[in-house]
Amino acid sequence: MKEKLGQILVRCHELSENQIQTALLVQQRSDKRLGAICMELGFIDEFQLQKALAQQFDIPAINLSMTPPDNTIECPMGVDWMRREEILPLWHTPQGKLVVGVVDPLNLQAWDTLSAHMGGSLQKAIVTPGQLKAVLDALSTSGKSSLRTNVASPGTDEATQIVEEVDNILAHAIRQGASDIHIEPTRELLRIRLRRDGTLHEYRLLPDYFQQALVTRIKVMAEMDIAEKRLPQDGKFHWECSGKQYDIRVSTLRNIHGEGAVLRILQRSQDIPDFQQLGMEPRDCRTAKDLFEQPGGIVLICGPTGSGKTTTLYSALQLVNRMDRKIITIEDPVEYQLPLINQVQVNVKAGMDFSVLLPSLLRQDPDIIVIGEIRDHKTAAMACQAALTGHLVISTIHTTSAAEAATRLVDIGVEPFLVSSSLRGVIAQRLVRCLCSDCADWRAATPEEQRWLGKDPGQPLGHPVGCDQCWQGYRGRSGIFEILVMNDTVQEHIQKHTPAPLIYRQLQQDGSLVSLGDDVRTKVSRGITSIAEATRVLGREGDGGE
Repeated sequence: MKEKLGQILVRCHELSENQIQTALLVQQRSDKRLGAICMELGFIDEFQLQKALAQQFDIPAINLSMTPPDNTIECPMGVDWMRREEILPLWHTPQGKLVVGVVDPLNLQAWDTLSAHMGGSLQKAIVTPGQLKAVLDALSTSGKSSLRTNVASPGTDEATQIVEEVDNILAHAIRQGASDIHIEPTRELLRIRLRRDGTLHEYRLLPDYFQQALVTRIKVMAEMDIAEKRLPQDGKFHWECSGKQYDIRVSTLRNIHGEGAVLRILQRSQDIPDFQQLGMEPRDCRTAKDLFEQPGGIVLICGPTGSGKTTTLYSALQLVNRMDRKIITIEDPVEYQLPLINQVQVNVKAGMDFSVLLPSLLRQDPDIIVIGEIRDHKTAAMACQAALTGHLVISTIHTTSAAEAATRLVDIGVEPFLVSSSLRGVIAQRLVRCLCSDCADWRAATPEEQRWLGKDPGQPLGHPVGCDQCWQGYRGRSGIFEILVMNDTVQEHIQKHTPAPLIYRQLQQDGSLVSLGDDVRTKVSRGITSIAEATRVLGREGDGGE
């Protein structure tokens, strides 16, 4: 079922709920479509409506001032008919389809009439009424031969258009606080989505013939091989927006419809949050600081991809970074440059991976060693040996819980006595979206919600709504954490190869572990996030250890 136009406009923060309700009341006394009414009321302009219609009907939106129509295509019904029906043949795709610009995608009578007269395969695209009128006015006064000159922006050509398109996508993504841009070819469209606060949102739909030129432009910027279109590639480039510097990491991958790309946006010189700003409760802040002040041993930070491990790692580095310590990192890639710290970039193509760099790093007389990620037995074994020789080793590992991280080192081949002797603690984490303070709906907890929380919160609980300031009722993210501190019980379990779920259960029974589920319930009770978000991240039970 297609999403309603009003829902799209609210979700994309173009309209508020109150504005939509006003427009719907007006529509009850009118035969006009909702989009036209919203424009007449001054709530949106034609470009905002065009974007929403493109999303609703899953067809591309065309800017006729940047992509003028082919002046050789004739419409048998004439200019007056096109003006009345707000429809215009634009150009042929490389596959031979005729792209037709329409203001109203539901004007099926005009579409059928054009199909009968033009023949062949037709493809719809959304155009704005203002731009269509400008094209038809030029057609009436100057004829088709001069149409391109009248409509196109001065100096606009295909290459300039692609450069501007990429620049606009990057600028919009940065303004929206997106972390990633997804450029995805489909059978008939090029879909562009943005990841903001951990979730993907559709931004634009472009005609499929933009695909190769757009990806090629990005590959040129990232100094990648533009001739290689079959194999995946990685690259990066620097970008400036509103006076701020950004590093853009690019990864390309070909699917069955063509070559796509994902761009990761990293701001340079961004302030690194401390543990409290990350979302740690006071008890966890104290425990984490104690772990990272250990004179030796391994401290691991674990969680799935996108759970905020790297940010926590840099927060820890900021905590321990002092003039009287030598800190060396091995990272892939180096995301933030820090003073006093010797940061080494992994280069797999040159044979410089974690396991190759670590022995050389140990000869540099470090006090603290940071390994971006432990991925294999060789790296894990060397990290344990380094920890036993008096170094503090900090690293990340992909596991779902703190207990699982403790046993993963054994699972990849490190001797249990090495793990139990060297490991000092594990921080497991996830990221949850924070409720928007401008539109959250606060209601008393229901009996079911109280059961989920395990208590009566004593205050209303927040529920997401959505407004002009946010996309779907959330704005920003907070970490949720569980911290395992090594003790005799855990060491004994590791040496006995006890499965992680049993260790986890034992720690909870002893009261020595505050789980991810416990932490997120605290944040729900305090109004930071919602039960819906907690269950989205941790599952129905709201407990990451089960």
